[in-house]
Amino acid sequence: MNVIVYDELKRLYKVSGIPQPLPGGQGTSVRIGNIIFKPIENPVIYEYQMEIFSELKPKGYKINIPVKSKNGRYCEMSYGATIFEDGETSSGRLEEKLHISDLFHRDAAEIDITLFLLENHKWESANGVLWRDKPLPETWDMRRKNLCKYLLSSLDKTNEPYQVIHGDLGGNILFKNNDVPVVIDLSPTIAPKKYADAIIISDAIAWDRQPLDSIYLLKPFCDYVPFLKYAIAFRVLSIAFAELFDSKKEKYMLGEWEAYKPVWNAVTKASH
Repeated sequence: MNVIVYDELKRLYKVSGIPQPLPGGQGTSVRIGNIIFKPIENPVIYEYQMEIFSELKPKGYKINIPVKSKNGRYCEMSYGATIFEDGETSSGRLEEKLHISDLFHRDAAEIDITLFLLENHKWESANGVLWRDKPLPETWDMRRKNLCKYLLSSLDKTNEPYQVIHGDLGGNILFKNNDVPVVIDLSPTIAPKKYADAIIISDAIAWDRQPLDSIYLLKPFCDYVPFLKYAIAFRVLSIAFAELFDSKKEKYMLGEWEAYKPVWNAVTKASH
């Protein structure tokens, strides 16, 4: 973001101050005053999604809905804006996260999925393969394709209903003292709700050093076995769909698979 963009965003959102880069996420968000700005790939779809989320009436949690500019838009100059929220994410608190998932997805289930527009990025490409019968690209090299084909061949079909879900909820809940938790960085897709819960738990085990038996927080566990595999396949596929896939990204993809493999092996054993 250059100085001209900064100055225009300050004017449009009536804030002042020096831009401060924020850690986490994709490393592209900045804070100016009490506003956080993050790049938006598709402003039209983003505007549409945020209008829908702004109509939800959360109870027991809050949603950090983006704020509109003085022009009445959620996105300006390809940046979305949200109010800065105090609070901290947590690598644990998994039972609380699953409870918040229940609350959020109860409300999100009211959204009409036949009208809901989705982004076009690597995460949605992965979800398209998993949940919308999209094929793997023919242009992929065999090593990339073979790993993904192996994962996909191990997935069982499910009969769970689809709805709008938060596809990355575990690391996007702010816990605040004496206040309800805040759901941030909305990352919507359309898939079963159990898939969202499985992503929370598998991510926590793979990257947040949570114990492997955290999988049993998903109850009844037998119902979640296929969704834990879908969650792992999603993480690997998301890297496989990265642009300019090279040897470095291949190493990253294989490292991701290694991190999630203990969960994969545990649920594979449990299903037999």
